[in-house]
Amino acid sequence: MINDMDSANNFSESNIFLNGEITETVAEKIVYKLLELDSQNNKSPINFFINSPGGSVPSGFAILDTLQYILPHTEVSTICNGFVSGLSTLILASGTKGLRVSYPNSKISLSEISYPEKIEFITNENVHVMKRIKAEIYAKLLEKTNQNLERIKEDSKYWSNNGDNFLTPSEAIHYGIIDDIINVVE
Repeated sequence: MINDMDSANNFSESNIFLNGEITETVAEKIVYKLLELDSQNNKSPINFFINSPGGSVPSGFAILDTLQYILPHTEVSTICNGFVSGLSTLILASGTKGLRVSYPNSKISLSEISYPEKIEFITNENVHVMKRIKAEIYAKLLEKTNQNLERIKEDSKYWSNNGDNFLTPSEAIHYGIIDDIINVVE
């Protein structure tokens, strides 16, 4: 277990927070901060706290792409500090291996992407695009976790249809989404 007090001594301006839904504005700020911290060439990892139900797919992909861009030369500790679902779960799993963590009472869920409510009619082209995006998300989860593709698909579909399903941090370690649980010292 990671000791919260040891981690707290390294927390400074290298913290990023994703609280709430991923929107274009939120993603823009996070991408900017990730790139800014990466450019400082600091040896300490970036601490990326996540408490989010997911959100916009293009905006979530902007965050994921930026993480992938900086990870070869900058460590990013992803920290679940509440609840994550959908793309936020994928972002949590995309941190530096060994530095993907959760607080003990956090909840971690998967869900399928859904069609935006703004689409008045669903065309074959929209369905094709959504299937491609789902396949890309599944492939990324497959790369980041210890699961097989069918299990990820089944779990995502099940959890989307039964919104109250989630993993405890211990279960998320077994699933391969995180690596450790932060030991909160009182």
